[in-house]
Amino acid sequence: MIQIVAKLWRPAAFTAVLASLSLASPGALHAQSTPPATTPAAPAAPAKAAKTPKVRKPKVAKVEAPYEERRKADGVYAKGANWIGFRFGYANRTGDLSGDGSIGYGINWTKMLSKRSAFAASLNHDIVGHFAKQIDESVPITGEFQRVFNWSGDMRPSLGVGGGFYYRKFYRTGNDYNTTTTGGAHVSVGLTSQLDDKHVVGLETRVAWLKGRPGVVNPTFGPGEDTETIWTVKLTWALVY
Repeated sequence: MIQIVAKLWRPAAFTAVLASLSLASPGALHAQSTPPATTPAAPAAPAKAAKTPKVRKPKVAKVEAPYEERRKADGVYAKGANWIGFRFGYANRTGDLSGDGSIGYGINWTKMLSKRSAFAASLNHDIVGHFAKQIDESVPITGEFQRVFNWSGDMRPSLGVGGGFYYRKFYRTGNDYNTTTTGGAHVSVGLTSQLDDKHVVGLETRVAWLKGRPGVVNPTFGPGEDTETIWTVKLTWALVY
């Protein structure tokens, strides 16, 4: 009996094993046979390019145009132009005993530092007061810096600031030897017009404030004051080269 059961059990056990394998899911078997997928690694960030050092451009010195070209472009107001000329007009000194004003004249030289600035120097002889033949003289030697304003056209105004020395003397007053040398500052306002490429005409007004002559007493013009104010208005003419 036992032998018969053993023979029957063996095929049944084998059949049970086959049934269990057939019932297993194909996905499970495939999952067991296929290795697990791996997550792909993130792409590496591109390397930053090295900064190119800035190359400084060498400074190129500006080459100034020749004087002839500047004259063609800016006329008599070109940088480097020289003016030499004459001035003639009216001069006067303020004060109760100054008398009437009279003529003034002189020579001047101007150097254009640029088309908008200049340096000017002048030597003048001015009769700043007189009673008949008795006169009060002034001989100024001055220099000034001028700002030239660029107006359209050939006419340009200017503003100057400067100073200098003044030789002062009374003449024909019975006390002609009370001469002094004094100094002071002045401002000027001018207007010039270019006639052609070599000639300039203009008008200039100047006011000067000088140290006076308080220790001098003149029979005609009275005692000297602490300060003196002299003003002039003159026509100007210049040759440009």
